[in-house]
Amino acid sequence: MAGETLPDGARLFLGTTLATEVSITAITNANPAVASAVAHGYTDGDYLAMTSPWAQLDGMILRVEGSSTDDFELGGFDTTNTTNFPAETNTAKAKKVTTWLEIPKITQPAMNGGDQQFYQFQYLAERIQRQIPTVKNAKSLNMQITDDGGESAIFKALVAADASLTPQPVRLVLANGSEIPYMMYVGFDKQPSLTQGQIMTNALVLTMAAPDFVRYAKL
Repeated sequence: MAGETLPDGARLFLGTTLATEVSITAITNANPAVASAVAHGYTDGDYLAMTSPWAQLDGMILRVEGSSTDDFELGGFDTTNTTNFPAETNTAKAKKVTTWLEIPKITQPAMNGGDQQFYQFQYLAERIQRQIPTVKNAKSLNMQITDDGGESAIFKALVAADASLTPQPVRLVLANGSEIPYMMYVGFDKQPSLTQGQIMTNALVLTMAAPDFVRYAKL
């Protein structure tokens, strides 16, 4: 066996505090892209919540790599396609995620969605349908977490994130140290389950808001 991994031992974190917004004045068409921001103050390993005129960058959570005083790499993010990333709109805003709270005692995790959808059609002279790919279903991560009585910082943060109806930073840290950051909508049910003979849990659904994600190796 080579390369097989299990999710066992993975940990999940919610970003609860973001720093002041930094303006990015230019982003190169490169792999990885290099962002310019005077005296940005970021260091390698920081995670940034991005907003940008580039649709495929907007809403991404990316890791800072190769940082210098006025520039840094958007780790793993490829902007070489000038159709998707035109130079005329190569600016962005970034907010560093400064606080992560772990979501503890997760049970029954399941990733849903991502299925390819198709448009089906048929020519008059044919008896067999054809199909072409269109979009993929939105992805979500469903789970239960052990009810802690509602007094913990993470419980209160999940309640606030649910009420905000806005995407939140989420970071999945796998057992081998690799990390996957997402921007996700948080759906949290503060009402605990009431199944006799079983521990009480709260339902948590995290739905991807950004178009994609980047998986990072352990620093």
